[in-house]
Amino acid sequence: DAARDGVYYLFEGSSIHFSFQEMFQHLFGATGFGGGVSLVLGVLVAIIFAGLIAAFFAYLIGLPVLRLKSDYLAIATLGFAEILRAIFQWQTLGKVTNGANILKGYPTFADFNITNASGKVLFRLSAVVPILLAGICIFLIVLLINSSYGRAFKAIRDDEIAAEAMGVNLAKHKSLSFVISSFFAGVSGALFAMFATTVQAKVFTSAMTYEILLIVVIGGIGSVSGSCIASFLYIAC
Repeated sequence: DAARDGVYYLFEGSSIHFSFQEMFQHLFGATGFGGGVSLVLGVLVAIIFAGLIAAFFAYLIGLPVLRLKSDYLAIATLGFAEILRAIFQWQTLGKVTNGANILKGYPTFADFNITNASGKVLFRLSAVVPILLAGICIFLIVLLINSSYGRAFKAIRDDEIAAEAMGVNLAKHKSLSFVISSFFAGVSGALFAMFATTVQAKVFTSAMTYEILLIVVIGGIGSVSGSCIASFLYIAC
């Protein structure tokens, strides 16, 4: 959840554009992770592969969608999300997407535990690995926010006209923000698949976006650390 909230901050928080991209990027990430695992890729490579799949489709979707603003952007991304969810559940494409059936057989975080020959767990890493991976994602997001690109995102958030007058390419930076945030959303989708062990397309509804929005608002839209703390509090409560 902390990684997901960093994603939300990166696109919505830095550029002030509310969208429903998280729900379908999580779906792409979870499905892409399953595809990466089936290709006998390592778990970490499959997680990165899931992020790249989500980023690629975000680029394609962003070509028409990012021309819109405000509520129209939210409506367009919601429409794309529902269409894609329906396509993933379409039985005709079952051989590719598994249709409405449950995807299972994912590696789990328990696979990282170190055991002896009898199967007894010597070092329980199942709780450490997800925190470590989420921490790496958050660290990279913070680095990006504090870079020249991050400052351009903030300038667009504060005033698009002023940012464009200062030489910021609005179309380029909006697309970049959309694609990068979708990469991390895909990674978090892969982590969700490892946590849940099974994934079904119908799970990725708009309610998922509302949860993330609630957590970010509780923690503060302008604060990555606040969003991370709020995510732990939300899950704990």
